[in-house]
Amino acid sequence: PPRSTLFPYTTLFRSMYIVPLPHLLINKLFIDLYYTIQNSYDNILTFRNEFGLIFEKYIGSIIKENLEGFQILSEKDVQYKKNKSKADFVDWIVFDNDTAYLIDVKAAMLPLKSIYNTNMSDFIQTHIIKDYKQMLMHLKDIYQFEELKFLRDKKIIPIIIYKDVPLLNTYLFKDAIIHNLKQISSNIELINVVENNTIYLLNLAEFQLFWINRMNFQLSEIFEILDSDPKESIRTIIEKHPQFNYKVTEWSKIIDRIFNVSKYKAYCK
Repeated sequence: PPRSTLFPYTTLFRSMYIVPLPHLLINKLFIDLYYTIQNSYDNILTFRNEFGLIFEKYIGSIIKENLEGFQILSEKDVQYKKNKSKADFVDWIVFDNDTAYLIDVKAAMLPLKSIYNTNMSDFIQTHIIKDYKQMLMHLKDIYQFEELKFLRDKKIIPIIIYKDVPLLNTYLFKDAIIHNLKQISSNIELINVVENNTIYLLNLAEFQLFWINRMNFQLSEIFEILDSDPKESIRTIIEKHPQFNYKVTEWSKIIDRIFNVSKYKAYCK
């Protein structure tokens, strides 16, 4: 990786540091911090489970802040048994009139070595495909278990949220998922799910942007545009809408409290 990403500062004299590109320092302190802490654990799964609980709560706070009075259920509110043992459903269910958003939150992040080497196959096979299968199983459970029958008359929108997977909603990543699926499985149903966008994968920033502006968009419309025009992204599609709503996110507020980013922006004008 470039030296500037590993050491995003330089020394001046003995006690003064210069940070020529502040966003690289922020990335080092927050994005790379995930991997630094992860590597300090003897068991990586322990860290991911702990981080996952925090990430799940953060997504819940985003949902509730922009819910406008609609009903919301957490994983703890939905109990049912499968194969004589307790089964886990999605992390959040949000009811918006006749629509039910099924939201699963995933803590796994693409390893740094995969980002630098642009090799995503291991991550796709270990996490992305597994997450697709899990959500597909949840969708089937709705029609197999009486405890979930309250969802049967709803329009279901299944969403899987990641913190930040590079290139997630690009044709390159989608082609890589399909390629890996065909290599390891003959599951035509799952391949059709990926090709037809019937389960939506979103990074945190994409989900926040969509959730705030969901009254103006259907996810299916956004993903149809993504498939037809590789130059577009979820952000560009949403920001073009005449009623685009920008709202400062909780994460942005946290960053600003630490680094006073708004003050730096004022200096740059």
